[in-house]
Amino acid sequence: MEHHDCCCGRRQDRRGLLRLLCGATLALALLPARALAKKVAVKLDALPALKKVGGFVVAKVKGRKILLVRDGEDSVRGYTPKCSHQAYRLTYDAKTRQLVCPNHGSRFDLAGKPLKGPAKKPLSEVYRTHLDRPKGRVIIKLD
Repeated sequence: MEHHDCCCGRRQDRRGLLRLLCGATLALALLPARALAKKVAVKLDALPALKKVGGFVVAKVKGRKILLVRDGEDSVRGYTPKCSHQAYRLTYDAKTRQLVCPNHGSRFDLAGKPLKGPAKKPLSEVYRTHLDRPKGRVIIKLD
């Protein structure tokens, strides 16, 4: 019978090595989908508010709520939809190009930094996004 050294320095036969590999594969399979997903593509047809510049929508993507803002012809940005002050849902003001908390008046720039209080902290999540216009989709990086 052939033996192999495993990562902990013990010698194992083929069955033991197979058990080790199967266990690792099962552990990966049990990870939440969001832990494995790096990028997600969302069709613009599913987000009609983003078809024009200035539109915004809160979309559920892989179990996360994401505020998506169409801030330019070739640009969509993604944020946590909650104000860093008291977690009220944010909106987007296309005229000022700012994220706004309608409850207490906090304002954030497009980098997620507070411009006007009472919020003092930046938004907890700013997602890297890419608008793929030829394919009609938004790519969101969830890492």
